[in-house]
Amino acid sequence: MRLNLSRGFSLIEVIVAMAIVAILAAIALPSYRVYVERSNRAVAKSALSEVVSRQESWYLDRKRYATSLDRLGWGGDPLFLDREGSLAATSAAQSIYRVSLEGNPASLACPPGGAVSASGFSVVAEPIGAQTSDTRCATLCLSSTGIKSASGSESESCWSR
Repeated sequence: MRLNLSRGFSLIEVIVAMAIVAILAAIALPSYRVYVERSNRAVAKSALSEVVSRQESWYLDRKRYATSLDRLGWGGDPLFLDREGSLAATSAAQSIYRVSLEGNPASLACPPGGAVSASGFSVVAEPIGAQTSDTRCATLCLSSTGIKSASGSESESCWSR
């Protein structure tokens, strides 16, 4: 008498395994996207702080603020920020923010608008590319007076985390 032993998985077992993987992916993917957006925001905040630092150095030497990012030592105005925190004069596929100088440092609006003056400025990071899906903290702004603002659905908490 010969025993017939089957080997492998049945169709039901494969479907159940695929369903479990799909459920786990549906839970994990949105959380991952939020994490990536938050880490990109942290890179942008760091870049804005770097621009403000260079502006303050310029002000100490010349008693007025630079009117363009080009004058601060970068190769252009506006600049494009990538995920690694590098500012470049040309946009690349991996660029996540467009960084520019604007005026009206006392404005709580983001972006503030206006031209840079000798006595004040705002640095603005507008999302581009994949970062445009970040609706919580879309545009980030940092002024020469220290005002931190953002546009988006949760703009109050953008600078606190």
